[in-house]
Amino acid sequence: MSDWPYTVVMLVPAAIRESANQLAAGLDHGPNNFSVPLSATGAEPPTHFGSRAQAQQSFIDLLTAVGQGELPIIQGMTPQEVGTVLMQLQADVNVGVDGYAHFNQVIDAAGLKRMEPQL
Repeated sequence: MSDWPYTVVMLVPAAIRESANQLAAGLDHGPNNFSVPLSATGAEPPTHFGSRAQAQQSFIDLLTAVGQGELPIIQGMTPQEVGTVLMQLQADVNVGVDGYAHFNQVIDAAGLKRMEPQL
């Protein structure tokens, strides 16, 4: 069995994208995690940004702790800033499904579409 069995899709409002990326980087997940622009129509401007990744049990444990009110400590962010991001973050966890299909399922349920580049 894989050490990364979970697929996690996360959505944030566009207004907090920078803070959400800062939080993810502070958790050692690198920069620019919320990189998929989304809107209700698929047209500009984006109202949300999405992210999808494989995850280990430790990340699921972190999400569970957050749900119980335990905020992670993120360098460069106050607990209030961390809380603001986490209160607006929508996360969906699944096991044994294709990550691309999972992302599509979550954005469809949220009434969002990928913004396609204009050629």
